[in-house]
Amino acid sequence: MQLTYIYNSIDTTTAGSGVKLPNCEMGATVFVANSGAHTVTVYPQNGNTINQTTSASIAKDHTALFFAVSNTQWYSLNGERI
Repeated sequence: MQLTYIYNSIDTTTAGSGVKLPNCEMGATVFVANSGAHTVTVYPQNGNTINQTTSASIAKDHTALFFAVSNTQWYSLNGERI
């Protein structure tokens, strides 16, 4: 599933499911809340990274904030239990 909003709620997840961040643009932020039943994997667009790797994960009932520090590099802060 392609994320298209700044604030996103993932309400249904299956084991091994994932979402894709929008194009990385310096200064962009994306908030994701995972209220589904499983951990969800978050992927960047091709040629981009998250925390200098190929993906990040959000545990069920948790949140994460992704912020772009360049046009190719996202970093994430894993948040609170919801």
